[in-house]
Formats: sequence, C-alpha cells, structure tokens
Amino acid sequence: MTKQLAAISLALAVPFLASAQCPANPLATLAGSSWAFQYHTPSSGIAAIGTFTATLESGRGILRGTETVNNNGQIALRAPFAGYYVMNSDCNGGELLFNLGGNSIQLDFYLTQGAKSQSEMRFVADSFNGTVPLAVQNARQALGRVPGISVFVGLATRNPPSVCPPVFADPAQSINSRWLFSTSSFGSPAFAPGVIISADYAIAGIFQTDFLGSNRPGLLTFQETISAEGDRFNVNAPPRNPVRGVTGSGSYTVLPNCPGGDLLFNNNVLPIQYAYVFTENQDTMYMLSLSSNYLLFGDATRK
Repeated sequence: MTKQLAAISLALAVPFLASAQCPANPLATLAGSSWAFQYHTPSSGIAAIGTFTATLESGRGILRGTETVNNNGQIALRAPFAGYYVMNSDCNGGELLFNLGGNSIQLDFYLTQGAKSQSEMRFVADSFNGTVPLAVQNARQALGRVPGISVFVGLATRNPPSVCPPVFADPAQSINSRWLFSTSSFGSPAFAPGVIISADYAIAGIFQTDFLGSNRPGLLTFQETISAEGDRFNVNAPPRNPVRGVTGSGSYTVLPNCPGGDLLFNNNVLPIQYAYVFTENQDTMYMLSLSSNYLLFGDATRK
C-alpha cells in the first residue's frame, strides 16, 4: 500500500502531460517546421486559411507565411504575413502571433503528443487587434455584445506540401481525384444585412476534378445539398428547405509548388469560388469562400 501511494505521489509530481520530446530549448520544438492552418470566429464573420513556417533566428521563434482572409466579405487573397512564436517550458504548446497589414491575432495553441509526434495543433485566440466593418460592430453593439472580436478557434497540421509530387508533370494533375466536402456559414445575428448573407448556410457534397492539359484550368464537376436557415434578422421568417441534388460544373487551379489554389462551383442556386490549401500528403484541404456577399468555410477529403 505504501509503495502504491509513493508511486501515485511521484506520478502527480510529473508536469501535466510533459512532452518526452521536449528539447533543452523549447523553441526548437517548432523550428524548421511548416504548417497548414485554418481559424474562424463564430461570432463576427472572419475566417482564414493559409500556411506558415517556423524558424529559430537569433534566439527568437519567427513565423512567416501566407493567408487568405474573409473578413465579413473583405478578401485578402494569399497575403504574406510575419510574426513570432513562443513555447511553454513543457513543449506542450505556446503562443503564435500573426501580423498581417494593420491586423494582428495572438493564438494560444496546444500540440498533439505521443504517436502523433506533434503533428497537429489546436488553438484559440488570446487577443485580436484588427478592423471589422462598422455595420458589423453596430449590429454587435445593438445585441449588447462588445463591438470587437473575442473568440477565434482553429487548428494546424504539420508538413503541408512544399513541392508538387514528382509523379506529376503539371501541378494541376496533383488534385485529380474525387473529393468529399462540407462548408458552412457559422451564423450569428452580429452580421448586418448587406455585409454577410442574412441566412445560415451549410453545404455537403462531392466533387470530381479532371486535368484538361497544361496551362488550362482543370474541370470540376459536383453534386451537393445546400441547407439554409431563415433570415437571422426576422424571427418570424420560415426556415428554408434544403436544396438537394444540386449539380453543376466549374473549374480549378493549382498554384506552383502545389500549396493550394482555387475552386469554382457554378450552379443556379449559390455559385461559389473557394480558395484552398492542402494539408500533409494532399489528402485533405481547407476551404474558404472568396465572395463579398457570404462567408463559407470548411474542408474536403480525397476519396
């Protein structure tokens, strides 16, 4: 019994989930790594996808990357950003700071451990310093909310593609496949009419991409179901029935070195253009709409 109590006491003395891979300098945990990421705020109509690389320079953790942001219909497409990171002493997480133009966001993150070998991080916002359209600020204030942004949540996965797979002569061939996808507009009455769609949308479906030759956009065909709620600003508005079996065609592009590109879904219900970034092995992508009229955000998996 005494031995069991001693063992329990020793276990409790070990730092919570301390990483067995923690180096002498915790900053080295992320140094030299690359990540694909996505984050959004459920309350104020901002979402972003992108990639970043972490390096250790002169004793500081430095971040450099690009991100696409939809801020209530204001689009920043693959804009470069810089920042820094710090690590907790147990290497289980830390903080990221992204600076993009006049906006900055600080994120508290946690890393996976064990068999995952720190290949994924989950984060929430610690602080945000940026601009939000005045109509959105006024709508939030009318509901008794703070006009600024307070809640972001997101994730990042390690080792997005840095070069195209060598088996493909053209980057556009790398996406050729059947994909299962879902996106949604994370609705909030904070959105003002005319700034973001006044209904909540969710879309799920499949799309197929086909390579048509070098220096040409690829062909995209799809089938999807679009679900929409009633008008957020009129509690008496009836809910809208899902539109099932929506089909259409469009196009896709892949950027040099294959980090991601654009997808265009043409249909007579809700035509949408997305930016996307690949995660590791190009088996998953994060998607973000590029419209000034609505915000849709989600992912797709290769099948």
